[in-house]
Amino acid sequence: RARPVATSVFSTTQRSSTGRQHRPRGGPPQSRHDEEENHRGPLLTTYERRGLLRRLRESRDAEDVAEIVGQLGDLETSREVVLVMSAWTRVKRARAALELFTALRARGEHDLNERCYGAAITACEKNKRSNQAVALLREMSARGLEPTLVNYNAAISACEKAGDWEKALELLDEVRSPSSSSSSSSSSDDADAAAASSSSSSSGGGTEERSVESAAGPDVITYNAAISACGKAGQWERALELLEEMRSPEKGRLDPDVISYSAAISACQKAGQGARALALFDDLRSSGLEPDVISYNAAIFACEQGAHWERALTLLGDLRASGLDPTVATIDAAISACEHAGRWDEVLALFDELRASRLEATQITYRAALAACEKGGLWARALAILEEVRFSGLEPDLVLYNAAIAACENAGESAKALSLLDELRARGLEPDAITYNVAISACEKGGQWERALELLDQLRSRGARAGRQISACEKGGQWERALELLDQLRSRGLEPGVIAYSAAISACELAGEHGHAERLLVAAISSALRPSLRESGVLDLHDLSAPVARTAVRLALGDMVRRPDDRRFHDVENGGDFAMYTGRGGHTDRCGAILAMFRDEFAGRVECREDDWNPGHLVVPAASLRGWLRRHSSGEE
Repeated sequence: RARPVATSVFSTTQRSSTGRQHRPRGGPPQSRHDEEENHRGPLLTTYERRGLLRRLRESRDAEDVAEIVGQLGDLETSREVVLVMSAWTRVKRARAALELFTALRARGEHDLNERCYGAAITACEKNKRSNQAVALLREMSARGLEPTLVNYNAAISACEKAGDWEKALELLDEVRSPSSSSSSSSSSDDADAAAASSSSSSSGGGTEERSVESAAGPDVITYNAAISACGKAGQWERALELLEEMRSPEKGRLDPDVISYSAAISACQKAGQGARALALFDDLRSSGLEPDVISYNAAIFACEQGAHWERALTLLGDLRASGLDPTVATIDAAISACEHAGRWDEVLALFDELRASRLEATQITYRAALAACEKGGLWARALAILEEVRFSGLEPDLVLYNAAIAACENAGESAKALSLLDELRARGLEPDAITYNVAISACEKGGQWERALELLDQLRSRGARAGRQISACEKGGQWERALELLDQLRSRGLEPGVIAYSAAISACELAGEHGHAERLLVAAISSALRPSLRESGVLDLHDLSAPVARTAVRLALGDMVRRPDDRRFHDVENGGDFAMYTGRGGHTDRCGAILAMFRDEFAGRVECREDDWNPGHLVVPAASLRGWLRRHSSGEE
């Protein structure tokens, strides 16, 4: 019978100063009693051990891996450590892999090799532990081990999964210039953080195990992970720069694959750049590559932004013609495109098509279908869809009920509308202004004046709650619903308060709907939300939230363009500068938000800086302002 090699760092014969054995087993750390109990029993023959390792390489089941690891007992070689860590990661138990690595390293096994570290970095990727993945790269270099391109790809992918696009690009720069990475080091905190923490699509796939120094530079997998990291963080321009860099002969020219294009298309689509996303999809096709479901989904979602419903349906047909099966996301994307274009017949046709397939409808699907019923007054179908939602296991939310009530109201079925109002209350849902207004309209059409007045009184008593409802819309990114709630309040003679206006403006500002935000700010003058002017001409923003303050500055700049002779926002005491007061101390987010707006939206065209002697006081110099206004008047801006 084979016994563990006594000279191995993974041997059972290691002892601490107290004489207790340290047994680096392949599972997560256990209590000392359990560990010692598990080590009792006969040793495995060499043949039996090889058989277990063979099973471990092929296993895809977590319970099976746990059983094999338990039978293996002590790990004898670094190869066995890598096999066990890789197996845990493969069955979605990356934390167990990291716990094993941490235990081995804590016991002073300093000869853990490159593959052990590589397995740990891959586990970090799966656990979205970007800081620990990067720290492990640094530790490898500090111990004289050379990180490979695969290690870097896994670390970049970890950054992508964790939403850390800046760190992903830092690692990409290191791969471009490997000499700088070898000299880089981390703080002791980073090294300690590495003590815990991916062979996904962005770190696997055939990349040769070469050190970064010996590699010719980033490969397609490296760029794909970096592009995806930028896209998920809303950095669509950086994503396009990376895609272009791949194709540049000066950079070594790599041929982007479907994943490269899909990541860039998704980046543009998520940032509201629908036209660019569709242009990239056309580039993908013209390059000779076959789009996959992910790229089709992103392109169809991009059609929604421009209401290109016909193109969305064409792409859906192309997807099927290419032999791919649409997913729920595919159908939802096409439904959303048709919904935004007001093509209600097409929405219902797609909904029926999804129901006929094996795909399960989502809340998005049901909302669009009920919206179509609302617009068409198809009250009976709306009630049937609402009943289907209940049986599907989904909980009908207020949006679904509102659409069904509106469908009944449009068709003159006031009794059905009021019955749904009672039903949603019985389910514990709180009616909002939209619910009340539709129900009141149904009462008016049905001649139920007493009930209408009763509901109107309830609506007025809930007027104070409207601000909180719109605030919820702001936090949920539902800017369209926030506007709808404001309109419903005003249509019933209820003036939205400061809280409601502020939340609605913030929702629009954060969604990039600057025109809506500015119009709301103008409408909010009577609600004492308007930014005030000090006697010196300084725009006082200290009482506003950061999004509302940005809207106020943008509106002021727009007023200067529209009325260049208006001197309200020019600080005459400082030579005509545009001055803003944002407040101090805990309000630095407002100051930073405005500086970021000038940097992102007016980069290189309008200078804005904070007064070094007056924190929270921002200034656009008169010369910069005049140059910008002059370019506007000449049509250069």
